[in-house]
Amino acid sequence: MKININEEEVRHILKMHSKEREKTFLLKEDLADDTEKLRIAMASGCFPKGGNLYTRKDNGRAIYRVQSRIDNKKMVDYYGDFTYVFVDGSKSGRWRCAAIATTLNKKESDKAAAEAAAEAAKIAQVATDANITNLKTEGGWKTYEELISTDTKENIENPVMYEKKISDGRILYRRTSGSGITDGLDERQKVVIKKWQAQGYKLEKDVDAEQEKSWRKVLVSPKSEGIFVEDLYMFSPRGTIKNSDITRAFEDAVKDQTPENDDDCKTVIESYYFAYVNSLSFEPNEIIPMKEKAQACKNRYYKRWEGLFGGKKYDGYIDYLMGGGKPAPGGKEAPRTYGDTSIWKLN
Repeated sequence: MKININEEEVRHILKMHSKEREKTFLLKEDLADDTEKLRIAMASGCFPKGGNLYTRKDNGRAIYRVQSRIDNKKMVDYYGDFTYVFVDGSKSGRWRCAAIATTLNKKESDKAAAEAAAEAAKIAQVATDANITNLKTEGGWKTYEELISTDTKENIENPVMYEKKISDGRILYRRTSGSGITDGLDERQKVVIKKWQAQGYKLEKDVDAEQEKSWRKVLVSPKSEGIFVEDLYMFSPRGTIKNSDITRAFEDAVKDQTPENDDDCKTVIESYYFAYVNSLSFEPNEIIPMKEKAQACKNRYYKRWEGLFGGKKYDGYIDYLMGGGKPAPGGKEAPRTYGDTSIWKLN
């Protein structure tokens, strides 16, 4: 499964960064370094040309000193706090330069964009690492760096020995022999694997090359079920045919699914029949278990009812519930294999 940070998510991260910085943009003229502001003003033409940028020795303040435009016989000192002073002290005031705010805000915006891009890349990297880890866990995939310490380059690049896939821009490898699902990622996957392992079955990674040839390969969970990313095969060892635990477990399952007696089943079939013909309403959690019991009774006793009386009546109910037989009182149509009545139909 490939995980990407798409353009919309990056824009969202940028927007968050922009909102956090929006209030500070208006203050950048005051917060930026005096030298930086003076340099921007010089480059933007806000000051007369031909001056010099230096630092005062007495107080360390940055100054741009240039000949005055008003009086070419006088020199003016421009400071980063947007004040100016004639060197002879004859005049002072404030200066303005719109380019400073524009330039500083653009720098801040570019910085926010760079930080957002770095954050998006970090998130993407975390997602990629997690995805690769899951592929390794679930499917037994490995990187070239992991394999080269135990195998040769020639073997790794041999398609007969290793299959290859690309995920999130990374090349992964897996041995063709013993490949397949190697572990469950979530609880549903793990439960499936554990139940089959309890019966003596093994994952493909757990059988050696000779066992793989002689053990029975069983499709436990096809990819189409949506539980695993690929078909889950497990191997049945030859010894399972002698395993008495499997026999006992199967016998218990048979007992759980077999009705106790025909009297109970007659009640079940009759109740199920009259519930349907009278169009009674039930929730799925009520009707489905009852249908399963009715089906079990049909499988066990249909045309094999014990005793001398009453069997034909119940067989008639069953015929009707299977979609045939005589019409019900009132002419209600028997359940069909499709539509609203299909949930009632017995097989």
